[in-house]
Amino acid sequence: MTLTGARAWTVGLCNSCVVVMAGRWIMFDNGAWDFKIDNDRMGRAVESSKIRGAEELKTCILAAYGLLGREVSAEMSYWLNDGESEMQIEERYKRNSQSGGMRNVNDKYKGLQQKALVGRAGEAFRVSEFKEIMKLINLTDWRCWDYLEKIDKKLWTRSHFEGERFNVMTSNAAESLNNALLPARDSPIMALFEFIRRKLCTWYVSRRTEISKMKGNVPDNIQKILVEQLVLSTGLLVMPCSTWLFEVTHRPTNFGFTVDLDKRTYTCLEFQKLGLPCRHAIAAGSCRNMQYTMFVCKHHLKETWAETVRGIILPVPDPKDVEVPAEILTVDLYPPTTKRTKGRPGIKRKLSAGEIPVRLLC
Repeated sequence: MTLTGARAWTVGLCNSCVVVMAGRWIMFDNGAWDFKIDNDRMGRAVESSKIRGAEELKTCILAAYGLLGREVSAEMSYWLNDGESEMQIEERYKRNSQSGGMRNVNDKYKGLQQKALVGRAGEAFRVSEFKEIMKLINLTDWRCWDYLEKIDKKLWTRSHFEGERFNVMTSNAAESLNNALLPARDSPIMALFEFIRRKLCTWYVSRRTEISKMKGNVPDNIQKILVEQLVLSTGLLVMPCSTWLFEVTHRPTNFGFTVDLDKRTYTCLEFQKLGLPCRHAIAAGSCRNMQYTMFVCKHHLKETWAETVRGIILPVPDPKDVEVPAEILTVDLYPPTTKRTKGRPGIKRKLSAGEIPVRLLC
């Protein structure tokens, strides 16, 4: 069941600004509520230093969306953005595929919070930040530090990874595919190919359906990350250095980052690593009245996602209806020259670098 009626604005308070997100509240059959963001209007940052009441706040919100003077019924709800909730948002934003390494550390080195430190080291964007955390790990437990030093840093850290990962570990996708194909792994080769074809066709149709229902050019999971960063951007001080170059400073620490909106480069390295605008870029873009969705990398947009599932995998026709060239019919096919290993092919997942095998005790 969907809550119908007036449009809702969810409001978050932070220092002298109010972060407003347009959308509507949805109530499900089980009684749970969720806020659905309007992909057309999305979020705005409203100056709240001169607001003295709810009616003035509503007027400023309507003005920010260009709806002042129109017959629009607006309802507002809000949440408090305290320090604890901000830390939780930041942790959700930074969480990526380091859980395997963190789980190994937690199983082997317990009692001194090494798991949390390893997670911070793997998620660090800058090499200097990574080195500081590694020093803490060395002081906490040198055995854990020695274990991590033996693993290639390119395999488990953001700061040392040389490619464009966009917050996705390719090994996770490969493991998911292997698990989906596990039921047909012992089948003959042609039956295995047919199983793979049917599985891919099912996935493609499902994703095409999901893409066709999208409103806007940014997927919902990316939109949630951007809104969280929009909330965190309201506590930053922005100083323009040129038309597109800005200095963004954290007010409590007075530590600044340089943001270049033209080249899409930020000294915090979050955009270069994730392909998504960080809180510093969103704060700088708001000074030029630019929507934060403009800085989303093309790899996260709808058209790129649609391009990946545009292909069609046709079924294998009846061999009786296929005309095979004469030169193909005369070709003699021989088995490969490689020697087959003894026993059945393995079906267990291969361990990643540094992963500790888990023994199940009956």
